[in-house]
Amino acid sequence: MPAAGALDDPMFMYRGWGVPLRQPWDLNQAQNMFMFTQSFPGSGKRGLRSSVFEQEVAMAKATLDAKRLEVLAKVRNA
Repeated sequence: MPAAGALDDPMFMYRGWGVPLRQPWDLNQAQNMFMFTQSFPGSGKRGLRSSVFEQEVAMAKATLDAKRLEVLAKVRNA
């Protein structure tokens, strides 16, 4: 899972068509298209996403601590 505040990965795409079958190495005869895309979230979205994940981490830690205390109490009773 990527970091919560990180940008999405950039994407690169190449498309080639019309390559001559008799000379496939002759790319001057082919049609080539290169595309590079990068999506950027709206203002404040990365910060919100980070804070939501931080809250989820805090809740998971609290749940873990509660489970530890529960196990410790069961061990003491046994």
